[in-house]
Amino acid sequence: MKQSTKPEGTHCTSRNTIQSVAVIGLGPGGLAAVKECKAAGIETVVGFDAQSDIGGVWSPSSCSGVYDELTTNTSRLFSEFSDFPWRKTEYYDDDDETATDLDEDGVFPHHREVSAYLRAYATHNDLATNFRLNTRVTSIVLRKNTTSGNNRTFLVRTVPTEKNREKEEEEHEFDAVMYCMGKFGRAKDDQEEMTKGSAVEILRSSGYQGKILTSQKVKSVTDPALFGKDKKVLVIGGSVSGTDLCHALSSRGSCQTPIANSLRTPHYYMHKFSPNGLSLECDMFKRIIVWAKPYLPEYIAFNIGFKTAVLENNPSQLTPDLVDDGCTHLLPPKDIRKARIGFSSGYVSDVQNGSVRVRPEIVVAPRTNNNNNSSSSDNKINKTIYFKDGSWEEFDVVICTTGWKGYDVSLFVDEEGEANSNHVSLFDGLAFQDLSGTTTDLALYHSTLIPDIPNLAFAKSDTIGSSFPVGEMQARYAAALWAGNIARPDEAVIRAGAERLKKHRLAGIHNAMDISYDVIEPLGDQLGVTPTFFEAIQNPSELLFGLMFPSYYRTKEAAHIHQNHEDTIEAKKRYEWCKANPPRRYVKQEGVQ
Repeated sequence: MKQSTKPEGTHCTSRNTIQSVAVIGLGPGGLAAVKECKAAGIETVVGFDAQSDIGGVWSPSSCSGVYDELTTNTSRLFSEFSDFPWRKTEYYDDDDETATDLDEDGVFPHHREVSAYLRAYATHNDLATNFRLNTRVTSIVLRKNTTSGNNRTFLVRTVPTEKNREKEEEEHEFDAVMYCMGKFGRAKDDQEEMTKGSAVEILRSSGYQGKILTSQKVKSVTDPALFGKDKKVLVIGGSVSGTDLCHALSSRGSCQTPIANSLRTPHYYMHKFSPNGLSLECDMFKRIIVWAKPYLPEYIAFNIGFKTAVLENNPSQLTPDLVDDGCTHLLPPKDIRKARIGFSSGYVSDVQNGSVRVRPEIVVAPRTNNNNNSSSSDNKINKTIYFKDGSWEEFDVVICTTGWKGYDVSLFVDEEGEANSNHVSLFDGLAFQDLSGTTTDLALYHSTLIPDIPNLAFAKSDTIGSSFPVGEMQARYAAALWAGNIARPDEAVIRAGAERLKKHRLAGIHNAMDISYDVIEPLGDQLGVTPTFFEAIQNPSELLFGLMFPSYYRTKEAAHIHQNHEDTIEAKKRYEWCKANPPRRYVKQEGVQ
């Protein structure tokens, strides 16, 4: 039975006024979206999430790969929201011995602390009354234009996810939608929806009968059922999740070592700390790089600028003596654009000390050897896995960290097409498959706006670098547009920007994800919260080559952005404190921050 309800607010009657906004997803970006839309004066803001708690992948109820030993890859000071300092001791229980032990030098917080920070942010901004938890969004429909104006409202259809509740579909009408789900909700190697050519399909085609799971299903590397002393483990994939899991298993797990790590593409590896003891963000992210990048040929920007910075701060990379003969193609290539980037505090050292072993990509078992070495003839479980170099080995457990399927664009429907029984996505011509051929991406203006639909925006944290401030800046920007505080760019400009992003993504695997400040800076510029060129050249050591802390983006009072003067003063104090106390190794960041 379908229950239709009038929106939880009135839809707009003016072509320039947004009075109600639906926020889809209550992770970091969604929380910022609710907060910023309320702050901008939008009358009705409702945030939907299928989980029983806020936080997205950081929620205690999340199934997105947050295992017990996980800490962040970005420091507190670069991950905080611009107007909510990350003061650990104010809201987090330091008696959590596991989290304290894993908190590397007081810089990279444990995932339970991240969850506590997000809950504190929601409480501080009084957001709970705007949440609809345990509510799954089933479709987002752009309605027909039934008025003489240009605004088309959205119909958001939902069903409850709580147990023991009758699943009646509800409909809610909103003037605008802020989509905050990001790309990290659906694993490529989900065994229920196998992708052609995926690791799971290869393993199943080879008759492998050991345990297969995605990183989403790992709850703890000390789980004796999966990682006991008699277990031999293979991790497939070598970017962030893969390297983190290899390090966690080899350093804290009870399973056999070395942990085998199967790679398809070469990587450059980045340690969480630079040789000078500062966290990686301090040396890798500079405003001068962001501003200069559009004017530099790509080869120069990456192979002189970015590669130099990577190697200066991460001199330890894989070398021929560390890998098998069949893995030399996985060594860092001369052209960094042909490699992926891995982040870990100990992956290369793990390979160096023998606790992790690099293996080539897995392949389907050769037919002639399909029964050899598999022990199938005497009814033993087949645990044999074959590799591209012709070798084979037995493993008890395989963990797939092979990426995500990307955006679920099937949620979005154009009612004008639906009326003709044709499912028409809003993203026809804008949704595309990345170079892997299995991840759905979107061509968006500064990863935020879609052409020709002014009441739809994105606030999602799926970048390289400090991610929470990205979703926050996207939310600030969209809220300012919808409140009428700033003008929306011309549609031709938005279309050109979206096309540039698509071209950028398809230029090479090095462009698979945004660099955080490549999104923050141009949006901040339109909001008037970044330094002007004149300000930057007057103070280059700070504004061009200095540390880019989130609090800086609240230190300017732009004429069209509503901000209390007291908040500006607090932001300036926080910014000065962060500059004087950058995240540094061996310095416990306690007390007032």
